[in-house]
Amino acid sequence: MGDGGWNIVTNPSDYQDSPANACVDASVVQLTTDAPPTCSNQTSIVHGTLDGTKGTVTVDQSSAHSVSGSWSVTKTTTLTDGFTFSLGLSIPEGADASIGFSDTTTVTNEQSKSFSTSTNDTNGISLQIDSPKGKDCSVTLNTQTCNQNTKGSAPIVATGWVWFNYNDARAPLADPKGGTHYKYAASIEGVLTNKADRTSTIEFQGPINMVSRSGYSAKCG
Repeated sequence: MGDGGWNIVTNPSDYQDSPANACVDASVVQLTTDAPPTCSNQTSIVHGTLDGTKGTVTVDQSSAHSVSGSWSVTKTTTLTDGFTFSLGLSIPEGADASIGFSDTTTVTNEQSKSFSTSTNDTNGISLQIDSPKGKDCSVTLNTQTCNQNTKGSAPIVATGWVWFNYNDARAPLADPKGGTHYKYAASIEGVLTNKADRTSTIEFQGPINMVSRSGYSAKCG
């Protein structure tokens, strides 16, 4: 065996079929919260259009539920450098009085890097109200706005191969009299058989904002 120097590389261009990989080891990351959401409620009044032939008032409105979130990376993993991962995020509605939320976004393994996502569910509603003669009819619309701080941790697991490049050709340790080579590869899973030993995390935190428009009540007077 030679006594020269050596270095370690991953994903060498001349061995593209034996790469090292780092992937998110979870289909969905469950967000956690430290406190219930802070909410405020507003009401607005919408007047309808009178149909004189039918004695009804029609009010066209929409119900909506939108959730948006923005997070910043607070801890990176050393398994990758600036890589971007697709990430599913979720927080069960009602869990610890939390805002219900589920969506997919991307996160980059870079300190303080920000990312965001939003969902919007809107449905049109046409309300018909029996209108007493000479009465003005309207609908009161309730809108709730909530904010909640959240945090998450995405597990990143390493798989594949690490390559050892030697300045002097040498035989493998398992066969000292065998043929000599300049390059040898070791399986990451073969060396680190416990997944926890080859897993690191990207951690992030930030607020979720929810706007829900619903809760109609009609009034004529």
